Amino acid sequence: MDEARVLLVFPGSLYGGRWADGPRVKPELVTLWTELRRAGFAVDVLDLEVEGGNPGDDAARAKFLERADELLAGRPADLVVVSCWSALQYTAAVAVAERVRRLQPAAVIAALGYHVSVRLGDFDQPGAPFDWLVVGEAEAAVVTVAAAVAAGDRETGVCRSLEGRPLPLDAAHAPDFAAYPYAGRGLPELGVFLSRG
Repeated sequence: MDEARVLLVFPGSLYGGRWADGPRVKPELVTLWTELRRAGFAVDVLDLEVEGGNPGDDAARAKFLERADELLAGRPADLVVVSCWSALQYTAAVAVAERVRRLQPAAVIAALGYHVSVRLGDFDQPGAPFDWLVVGEAEAAVVTVAAAVAAGDRETGVCRSLEGRPLPLDAAHAPDFAAYPYAGRGLPELGVFLSRG
């Protein structure tokens, strides 16, 4: 199996403003990052909300997207996974995926999150930039997609979907918050899911 570089992206919100602000450490990204690392993949994470905030007007949106271009260009990946947590992230998720397609045309682009799970049709329209849509619990499914990419399945331009299965809730699958890149010093809060499934 060839090594596949995986980039996890939280796209922020283009139109939610301060109302869409979330915690600095997104629990769903921590578990994805942890499971991919445990499976042996080279994985990076880019939280555009942390890096640039959520813009509140057209000028701020233009600056945000310009900064997103710079950050995405500096993180080459074979698989880019965009988290669309809710409808608040939808337009940013599409904008990020379009930028990835332009900056890294050979990259496979996946989307996941609650919005993907309940509104699959928002992501698989003709011309949409997504190659994989992960429905439901994402960790095992993203590891499966990463393994397929590492094995040579680099097809883009055709949108496929994969339904995730629940992650075992045991010590072997505990999220590694301590090593997560955005969990550094001065962390004011740490979000933890108390329920799944």
